[in-house]
This record gives sequence, C-alpha cells and structure tokens, in this order.
Amino acid sequence: MERDELIIWVYLWVCEAMQSFHQQLKERNGRLRRAGFAPALSDEEALTIELCGEMLRLHRDKAIYCHFKTHYQSWFPALGDRPAFVRQCANLWRVKAHLQERLLGEAQVPQQKVQPVDTMPLPVCAKARAPRDRCFAGVARKGYCAAKDLFYYGFKLGLRITPVGHIASHALLEANTHDCRHLPALVEGHRGLVPVDKGFFDPACWTTLARSGTHIVGRGPRNVDRHRPCELILPQPLEKWCAKVRKQVEVVASLLCSRFAIDRIRVHDLWHFEHRVLRKILAFNLLVTLNIHRGANPLDLDGLVRD
Repeated sequence: MERDELIIWVYLWVCEAMQSFHQQLKERNGRLRRAGFAPALSDEEALTIELCGEMLRLHRDKAIYCHFKTHYQSWFPALGDRPAFVRQCANLWRVKAHLQERLLGEAQVPQQKVQPVDTMPLPVCAKARAPRDRCFAGVARKGYCAAKDLFYYGFKLGLRITPVGHIASHALLEANTHDCRHLPALVEGHRGLVPVDKGFFDPACWTTLARSGTHIVGRGPRNVDRHRPCELILPQPLEKWCAKVRKQVEVVASLLCSRFAIDRIRVHDLWHFEHRVLRKILAFNLLVTLNIHRGANPLDLDGLVRD
C-alpha cells in the first residue's frame, strides 16, 4: 500500500469514528473543549497526521510535524505552527481512547474467548540516570526483565491480545512487582481462556479467577508445576494450542518495540507518557485491522506500508 492510500484510509475511518464520538457528547450535553476557539486544523486531520506518522515510523512529534509540513501541506493547508499542533494532539487523548474502544468493538475483540497476556519493560531513561530522575520520581521503579536479562528504570507494559494480534487491553504497571501480582488487573473484564507464561504462575490466584469464569492456561517452573491443583490442569492438546497462541503476544511486543519504538518514549511527565503509549497502540491496532481487511497476515506490518 502506498503512503497516500494509507493516509486516505485512516482519514476516512477517523471521520466516521468521530461522528459517533460527537453524537455521544451531544447525548450527554458535553463538550470536547471547555472554552476558546476551535483550532484551524480539524481534529480529524490532527488525528490522521499523528496516527499515520506513527505508522510511518515517525515517533517524535517534531518528526511527524516536519514530515507532513514538508510533504503534505497541500493535503492539510490548515497545518500551522508546531506547538499548536502538538498541543492539539495531546488534548485529544479522550478522543483516542474512544477510537480505540470503537476499533476493538468493530473487530469484535470483546467476544474473543482466548486472550493471552504478557508484560514488557518500558524504560523512561538510561539506568545510570535513574537516581537523579525528576520527571517520573515517585512513580517509575527499578525493574528486571528476565527474558531480556535487562535491569531498567521505568514501568512494565501489560498487554492482553487476541489470537490475530489486536491489543485488547493495556496497562502501565510497576516495574518492581512480580507479574503474577498484576494478573487480576490484566484480565479484568475478560471471561474465557488466558494463556500465560511461567512468570504468572500462582495457583491460588488462578483458582480464584477460575471461579469468575477466567481460566488461566499455563505451566509453572518445573520444580513447582507438579503442585498445580487438578482443577487447573486442562487437556494436553488444549494446553499445547494455548501455548502456541501465547507466543503471539511476544510477536506483538517485538513489533511495538521495533516499528513503534514504544520502549524509547522520551517525555517529561506521566500524562504525556500515557498519551504516547495510547497513540502507538491505536496506530498498531489500525494496521492490524487494515491487514485483516486486505486478507493479509494481520501482523505483517512491514509488508503493508511501503517506507
């Protein structure tokens, strides 16, 4: 797909989704902006620019603005100065949350009964700078990622995905807390099978979740797996299939790092950090949806957009 085609597709989808958002605001007698004049650049255009920028591997606001200002000024004639554009995009976080919810609804993600979960490290700065960090003091923590043998300072990103690759849910978690402690938050609202790796092994928690309809599927470390209660042991073919599905979440995490640089976000406060994470995940889900519409491999993102 050419870049121009991608931009047009994203713009049309955003326009359609924004209609439902404004309809909800009207029903609640709410307003998107409390006061002031509406920006010259429409919200649909601003959202299209930043989402397409993420899809095109432009991960900083400055890079996104400069690219579209240089190459697509005729498409977006109202694109003015950079501070106004960056401010407008950041203030649309509530709209992005609505777009994410709508996209997942269109893809029937809540109806997917199998949704694996995993976590990944999100450093906020170099480990050597952690003792003098002021931007995230009191919220970021020192953590360790066994999969990468990495000590870091920042957060964990918890992901729950569908078998095809949509990110159904995400959460910023404390980096210094064991994965099994985060499991109830990651599966909240989901009823079905949840494939996990051995880092989430907690028979007591699994038994509690099973009573509410959330069945965790996985194995623990070899020396403790034999102590799993009988009610947590599923048929071997089902466990093997779930183990295969669980690997999808590792592919998704790898794509978020390699294509969307989600592990290299550099901002100065938690609010902007959360906004960047949401923007990248929404852009990722849009590309997965577009691949499905085209009948291609949902996670073949490099084959979809020509750089």
